[in-house]
Amino acid sequence: MPWVPQQTTHASLGRTIQRSVQRGAEEIYNQGISDQELLDVAAEVLAQNYNKNSTGETYVDSMAWVCRALGNSGNGRYKALLNDVADKAGARKLKKHCNKGAGNLPSGVEPY
Repeated sequence: MPWVPQQTTHASLGRTIQRSVQRGAEEIYNQGISDQELLDVAAEVLAQNYNKNSTGETYVDSMAWVCRALGNSGNGRYKALLNDVADKAGARKLKKHCNKGAGNLPSGVEPY
């Protein structure tokens, strides 16, 4: 099969985006950021993308970091999302981090 620049560019762009998502989620987690608007963006990224590439290591790592960041937020509005992703995710690592994150959050809060 001949080399197709567009396919290579798309794959490279996808990896770059996932690394950016991971770095952002790590920053939220490590700094204990609790800004709800920022966390809502992270939650939406997770909700829309968690199962798009359940075999790609970079992809799964980035989504797992989003779970960790949301679980570390202390904001119970993300508990239902994390439980849902833990139930439906194809990657074991993602399930693990979402379960753990959901367990860190309070119940009885209006969900995201």
